[in-house]
Amino acid sequence: MKKLLIGLTLLGCLLLVACAKTQTQSESTTASFKVVEEKEQTESYRYTQDVDGFSQEIIETVTYKGEAFKTLKLELRQPLNDETKTMIASQGLESLKPNLIKAIEEETVIQQLKAVAGVSVSVDVPNETDMVVVVSIDMTTADLTALSKVEGIGFDFTALEDTTPADYISQLKSLGATQVKQ
Repeated sequence: MKKLLIGLTLLGCLLLVACAKTQTQSESTTASFKVVEEKEQTESYRYTQDVDGFSQEIIETVTYKGEAFKTLKLELRQPLNDETKTMIASQGLESLKPNLIKAIEEETVIQQLKAVAGVSVSVDVPNETDMVVVVSIDMTTADLTALSKVEGIGFDFTALEDTTPADYISQLKSLGATQVKQ
């Protein structure tokens, strides 16, 4: 579970990675002026990060309209520790999965994230080798101040109030994130 904390800590640091916006606009011409309507866009980016001797995959999905964030979804896929893998090998994933998920959900950082308005968290153990934590942030309603205070996150989410989705996506790309096609 230490890996989960470290991973979520780095998640917060990576949120500092702001990025670029891709605007898709509908244009229509009426009389002598142009009306531009911004459409809601969703883009996903994948990158890996090495932390304390293990590698985790992170997929960040940004939904935005114009210069306003709508949602930010962070999917962290981390390898299970060797002890857990050994238990799964001997007892089977299906018999252990509910207890593994419960143990992860009881971690302090997960409990604190779940307590923040506008934030939802889901946990899964999809196979014998990995666990997945998905943090979804409704950027229109989330309490970014409370989110910034979650133990182990280490990121000031209120900084996103002054960051455009375009800048956020650009920063992700500059750190080597590759776009995931929907």
